Amino acid sequence: MVKKHLRIAVFFIVITCLFSASAAYAEPLNQSVIEEEDDDDDEVFVYVPETDITNHPAERLFQWAELEHIIDGYPDLSYKPDQLVTEAEFLKMLYRAFGIAIPTATRPKPGTDWTEGPYRVTTYFNHATQGASDQKLRAEPITKLHAAEIISSANGVHYNGEDAIAYLIGYGMANSSAKTPNDFHGDDTFTRAEALQWIRQLALRGMLSIQVRPEAPSDPHLLPSLPASAIGTLPDFSEVPLESEDFNLLGADPFPAVNWGVSKQSIDDLFGISNEKDMFSLYRYPDFSAHFNKKGQLDAWFAKYLEDDDEEVSHTSPRLRTNRGIIVGESTLIDVLGQYGTFGYMDRGLASYYYSKNADGSFTPIDYYSSANQSSGFENKYVLSFAFDHDSLAVKFIFASTVAYASSSLEP
Repeated sequence: MVKKHLRIAVFFIVITCLFSASAAYAEPLNQSVIEEEDDDDDEVFVYVPETDITNHPAERLFQWAELEHIIDGYPDLSYKPDQLVTEAEFLKMLYRAFGIAIPTATRPKPGTDWTEGPYRVTTYFNHATQGASDQKLRAEPITKLHAAEIISSANGVHYNGEDAIAYLIGYGMANSSAKTPNDFHGDDTFTRAEALQWIRQLALRGMLSIQVRPEAPSDPHLLPSLPASAIGTLPDFSEVPLESEDFNLLGADPFPAVNWGVSKQSIDDLFGISNEKDMFSLYRYPDFSAHFNKKGQLDAWFAKYLEDDDEEVSHTSPRLRTNRGIIVGESTLIDVLGQYGTFGYMDRGLASYYYSKNADGSFTPIDYYSSANQSSGFENKYVLSFAFDHDSLAVKFIFASTVAYASSSLEP
């Protein structure tokens, strides 16, 4: 099932690259995950041997990090979640989480030091590290203060000490209930599990890429105001069940609702006959695209934010939205996370929520990062996907589909 999910992720990424300013990519699975496929192509079983993260409070975080190729684990298949994280390890996690490939950190050549890769990146981006000039410090546990300096550097600013902490607190990126730098306890060290949890929070707060730190220190007057009350953290993998109407596409009057499962004839009657298809076999309508299964029933739709200078715009946008009020072009990442939970946020501007349809018509979330929740086959499986603008974090497109259609769209 993992192979299938990754292929579907590629489908969303292709759409993202074609129709949105957002960009993301899927990376291969860690080789410690053993896959076995039987004669039925839809049946893929994944065996993950028990390790030191099995039943650990951070197990789900490590499953996410492995599938996103943020971590590799150790040669003995352990992950050492409670071991203090070093500067080199933290850099590797952070860079990989936000799109920087460091191949030598996974399989270094004999006689080479795997930490050279992360520190070449720090030099290129001018980030605030200690191990770049002193190799002994690469293997030392990193403090929260120094991690804050690295994270703020990666966000394209140059703050040190308490100013770096204040920057993260003000933007909700401190992974802490601290309201002031003093509350942050910057001299404390933290574990590998806590490092992953912090990185997950950065992604959920809208960090999308790694930036260059300016040579000159940034103006302290530009720091955000410290919050009156603690911003706190978001749930790492919260889930929200859906109902059947949550797969409908709505819009402001006079845009009629696009109801899931209706016939092509009924859609043609509402929006005009469409015989034109795009590269994904979606029929084009004035404000959205749609796919119909072999029975002629709607089993996928795609709604994109149309800019005023977009060639496709010839009329006023009908403010397309989901049943939960997510409006294309207006709602943001934090709105989507609030309505659908955080479990579907992949990284770097793409959220894909998988569901299993129940007999009563309700939809139960499927967390495909967790091997315990993976199931074979596509029957009664659905997905709702959102892409976000890299600057504003506004929703650039929404895609609803059966998993069967989304997967088949990339079949040769």
